[in-house]
Amino acid sequence: MAIAFSPQLIAQEAEQVTYYHVQEYMKVEPGGEESYLKLEAIWKKIHAANIKAGKYVGWELSSVLFPTVSSSEYNFVTRTVFRGAGQLGQSMENWSMPENLDKILTADELEMVNTTEAYRTMVKREVWTVVDMINSENPDDTKIVIFNFFKSPQGKSRDDHFQVEEKIWKPVHQSRIDAGEMHAWGVGSLELPWGTDYPYDSGSIDGFKSVEEYLASGGTMFSHFEKVHPGKDPNKLLFETNANTNLVKSEIRKILDYTWAE
Repeated sequence: MAIAFSPQLIAQEAEQVTYYHVQEYMKVEPGGEESYLKLEAIWKKIHAANIKAGKYVGWELSSVLFPTVSSSEYNFVTRTVFRGAGQLGQSMENWSMPENLDKILTADELEMVNTTEAYRTMVKREVWTVVDMINSENPDDTKIVIFNFFKSPQGKSRDDHFQVEEKIWKPVHQSRIDAGEMHAWGVGSLELPWGTDYPYDSGSIDGFKSVEEYLASGGTMFSHFEKVHPGKDPNKLLFETNANTNLVKSEIRKILDYTWAE
């Protein structure tokens, strides 16, 4: 992010480029968080070298602040960003460590990397693409991301969801960002895995400086709604939204670390 959909990588392209975001959901057992974060700091060096070599363009680590209990499916999420299908396809078929790994890591660090599975369990992996996004003038202000997961109801598609996001919600969030009450908003499409049994097929993100800012922003939502949709019944617009997509769940993530292409 670093904000959730990496605007610094998408902005001002002469050609239309698809950015693929590979999210990996990690489960770290209670008491293992410190060692896991030490491990990810080592992996950051590997990602930085791979980014420099042109294998992908960004990497990010977030913790799930809420909901999280000992029985949660995952409590950390990493995100690797690929510029185009070529980078993603090459990574999926022939992912490799940097050639000069012995010069990047110490012997102790290499030992931790070689025993990564001892520090966390990767419970699932997904590929997302960006559909739309807006940001404040300072996207790095985003430290907290609200990730919302959606599922298309019967008879509707992701495109129906994206249309109501653009028509109804994008202007509201733009107003919130302009007022300094929010710092990023985006909509994403789940590309892999895919199937009718999967619990969600699209998502959106709201970016904030802090959890406190997020909680406070709810109190001004209606005023922004009235500003950008004057004379319209909010209940009818909410009904239109709910008719085109179902909110499956929301979670609060905190961005802990990242590295991006220059």
